[in-house]
Amino acid sequence: MTSPENEESTKQQDKTLQELSPIWRELLGALPAEAEHPESEAQAVPLPDDPWSELLHVEGIKVIDLQQAQIQAKQVRLSEKDVEQALQVMREEQEL
Repeated sequence: MTSPENEESTKQQDKTLQELSPIWRELLGALPAEAEHPESEAQAVPLPDDPWSELLHVEGIKVIDLQQAQIQAKQVRLSEKDVEQALQVMREEQEL
């Protein structure tokens, strides 16, 4: 048996998820990964003032399809000193 508060919370979460696109719902785990995404088949049209579009014209830049790329995760071991320095930088950025 669920409490009225839990039921209301679940209803609110369901309502919020319905407002999201199918891709976002899939990313959040609310849809199975095999869900159809007809809108994802369309190509995105870059905006004229998009700074990322400049990268397409820079010499030496290679465009890759991330869905097809075989990317291997690389593990990096940090020393305790490195971790402390990173945490300090994060704290300083939060204070700004």
